[in-house]
Amino acid sequence: MRGVLLLFAGCVAVLVPCACGRRSSSPQAVAPVVAAEDHWDSEQDHRLATAIRSAFTADQQMATDAVQISIVVKDADVQLLGIASSMQVKGEAGVRARWVAGIDRVDNLIAVPSADPDPADAP
Repeated sequence: MRGVLLLFAGCVAVLVPCACGRRSSSPQAVAPVVAAEDHWDSEQDHRLATAIRSAFTADQQMATDAVQISIVVKDADVQLLGIASSMQVKGEAGVRARWVAGIDRVDNLIAVPSADPDPADAP
C-alpha cells in the first residue's frame, strides 16, 4: 500500500493511505485520516504539550480519540479542542492533562457529538 506522509504544524505526522493513480471500485477503499494539531508558544509549552500527548496515547481508547484532540498551550495554560467519542473520554482527557506537572489551568473544550450536556460544563 502506498501512502503520503502529511506534516502539520506542531510536529504531528500522519501516514495517510493514498490511491495514487489507482482506481478502486469501492468508495470506502481509502478513508481520510484527520489529525489534530498541537500549538504552543515557547519551548516549555512545547514540553508540556508533548507530555499531555504522551499521557493521551498511554491508553488504547484515549490513543484512538487523541487523534482528534488538539492541545493548545500558552504560558502553561491548556485548551483541549476537538471531538471525543464519549463524555467519559472527554473527562479522561481533562484529567490526564491536569496530571501533567507544570500545567496551571486546563480548559476542556472537547465536543462530544450527540451527547447530553455535562452539568459540570454549565456556567
